[in-house]
Amino acid sequence: MEAPPVVIATPAEPIPSMLSLCARGDKVAQGALAAELLEMGDKGIIRPLEAWAGVELMARLAASHGDPVDVRGLAAILCLRGDWEMDQGDKGVAENLYAEAVQIFDKLADAGDEEAAQTVLQAGRVFPVSVMEKARGASLMEL
Repeated sequence: MEAPPVVIATPAEPIPSMLSLCARGDKVAQGALAAELLEMGDKGIIRPLEAWAGVELMARLAASHGDPVDVRGLAAILCLRGDWEMDQGDKGVAENLYAEAVQIFDKLADAGDEEAAQTVLQAGRVFPVSVMEKARGASLMEL
């Protein structure tokens, strides 16, 4: 199977310019680049794994500002990427992503976010025990 062509720019905004804005903490650019990467992955312009890796990176950058909405967005992206990894047959990677998402929601719950607390409870019903054990075990990543 032939690899998709490398794309260095889009009609809307050159990717290098967007990356520069993202690196400087521009949350709007981070969101826009994440959306662009998802679209490029959907259209087959880049490989899906490359799209997910880029989207995850943008979500991590946005969450690093500390806004609970962005932190929640990162947890959601980790779950979506976990679903994709599971579909690809990589259960271990998927479970690590799910466990990190649970850790994020748990941290939000500890800060008083009732919706995040409910999400953690629901995760316990949805995810396998192994995911919950990983989430409650050693830290997968410091937030």
